[in-house]
Amino acid sequence: MPKSNFALSTTPAEEIRSLPIPDSGFTVAIPMEGRIPSVSLNQYVSKGKAVGLHPSMEKGHVHASVDGKVTHVSLDFVILSAEEIP
Repeated sequence: MPKSNFALSTTPAEEIRSLPIPDSGFTVAIPMEGRIPSVSLNQYVSKGKAVGLHPSMEKGHVHASVDGKVTHVSLDFVILSAEEIP
């Protein structure tokens, strides 16, 4: 029976590089996980704005990761469409 040959390496196959994030044309779903949505449908939000507030101090609030427009609000998710804020 042939032996298995394992090789562990920490050297990446190619250089690690940053990729640009598109300014618009994609959506972001932010899970509420027990938080209360603090935005309303069709509202424009800036990156970093709190979109879900936790009722206790044990967990933090959740914030928008992009500039955009709120396209869905529920107790489960807030969905943002990434776009420029007018």
